[in-house]
Amino acid sequence: MATIGPSRPLEFAENVLKRKTLYQVNRDPRLNRCGRAILDRWAFNQPKALKELERQGGSRAVLTKILAQQEIEQEIMERNKHQLANGLVPHEVLQMNEIETRLISPVTGNYEDEYDEEDDDDDPAIQRLNEACQRFMDIQKILSGLDCTEEDSENGLDVFRKDGP
Repeated sequence: MATIGPSRPLEFAENVLKRKTLYQVNRDPRLNRCGRAILDRWAFNQPKALKELERQGGSRAVLTKILAQQEIEQEIMERNKHQLANGLVPHEVLQMNEIETRLISPVTGNYEDEYDEEDDDDDPAIQRLNEACQRFMDIQKILSGLDCTEEDSENGLDVFRKDGP
């Protein structure tokens, strides 16, 4: 079975953050694989909130948020090694421990990525992210042999079904 996630570290983040920010964040020795996964998760799920955080505070603000989340998630994983060893995956462990994994929007103060989506078409970073996501989904579809129905996509339900609709 194919894995779900970026094919290389920071694949999604490189389509959202400025190169300088990504370089500065990535070279910090405190950032580990967990932190890089957090950054990619935020870039995939909340690209506008991440870009706004970068705009408001630069690489230091981005790194500070990632390191704080990394510390929380690693502590939970450490305390729940037995659950991981018994088949739970990290996101299930985080959910069971009520750990918030989303980035709080620096604009709205909420976890949602609440911005005007009309600007997306003109934003090159969002366009690159959308292209990367589409390539990723195409690869996943090919690897899994599953199809997503058009109706599901139109309804915002990225539900994959075997043997079509």
